[in-house]
Amino acid sequence: MIYNIRGFFCGLGDQLQWSWAPEILSNLGHKVRLYTGPDVHPLRNEGIKKLVYDCNPFIKGESEVEWNLGDLPGKNYVNHGLGFIGNWQKSLGFEPSGEMLPKIYYNPQKLPGKFVLLELSAIHHKYNPEMVKKTVKDMVGKGGVTVQQVISANQANVIKIPGIEEIFVNDLFELSDLIYSCGAFISLLSGSHSLAAAIRRMNPDLEQVCLIPEGDFDLVMDTQKFVYPDVKYLRESGLF
Repeated sequence: MIYNIRGFFCGLGDQLQWSWAPEILSNLGHKVRLYTGPDVHPLRNEGIKKLVYDCNPFIKGESEVEWNLGDLPGKNYVNHGLGFIGNWQKSLGFEPSGEMLPKIYYNPQKLPGKFVLLELSAIHHKYNPEMVKKTVKDMVGKGGVTVQQVISANQANVIKIPGIEEIFVNDLFELSDLIYSCGAFISLLSGSHSLAAAIRRMNPDLEQVCLIPEGDFDLVMDTQKFVYPDVKYLRESGLF
């Protein structure tokens, strides 16, 4: 069978949630292509395609017709208690594979030094910036550790922490190198959070913290949407 894969929405996390599929389906004898037709939103930037799809050796070409794998209309996500990816697999009628994390096929480069990395941007506007600033400063303000905050041209609604060194990244490959190299990664519930979960396949010692908007915390944790194992999920106030 031929599967034409794409997430409906435009962000990095929206695509990484399907990153488990091409390898599994290819190993079962199916062909997987990237769907590029009009039934989905255009990707936020070309870098998402390069990292998630172009680097994936199990995607064989592109197709503008028959989008048949992804968050299709009528294919509703249900929490079956199998983790985010396992829930999608069962909801779509696939046998749960045991996959728990997204996957990328770029091998990040190890950078020197020990540091905590912040990436505090999100597409939606639900965060309280002052609350996020206080929580992050409480976490990293004890001294004795280098802290850097990622800044890029592709961020939306970035929350900058005063006094934290900013490091500009040109693309998702540079961001992947930084996440792979840091000791701890603190983010909002965004595409970089899913990217860090994928990179933990290669760096299992990476400590990952994700802040969730106060009003969304219970729903996110109840549904397990974009929730991955071994991530410390906190309300933006810093509470569980």
